[in-house]
Amino acid sequence: MPSNKEIAHILESLADLLEIDQASPFRIRAYRNGADTIRHHDGELDGLVRAEADLTQLPDIGKGLAKTIGEIVTLGIPAYRAKLEQTHAPGLLEILAIPGLGPKRVRMLRDELGVQSPTDLRQALIEGRLREVPGFGPKSEERLLRLLDG
Repeated sequence: MPSNKEIAHILESLADLLEIDQASPFRIRAYRNGADTIRHHDGELDGLVRAEADLTQLPDIGKGLAKTIGEIVTLGIPAYRAKLEQTHAPGLLEILAIPGLGPKRVRMLRDELGVQSPTDLRQALIEGRLREVPGFGPKSEERLLRLLDG
């Protein structure tokens, strides 16, 4: 049974993926606000989902978000993450976990260099291709190589 913290983390990951895909800013914000609500909710959401409670009664939780939360709880985190990876390269979530690489920078790396995984990122760093992307330079390369090899 996923904890509120785990559910909120998945919703944040979804918001990041939506931002990479340049989805509606309102939709992205809805996921981020929903994650914040869940993170600070006193009771465990998995119990509410299993009791078929109306999650839309919680602040910032609409019908779509309530459905997503229900799927996360019923499928479990690993199955839901696998579902995400069917629509996005599995490595994008790993790249997003690297400090300093948010959704906008990951989108730039994907779109301009074809980076879809930490392995792709490492290869681009070794080849010096990261310097071709605006906002990345020698210091960024050194820091990212250190983090990847860390």
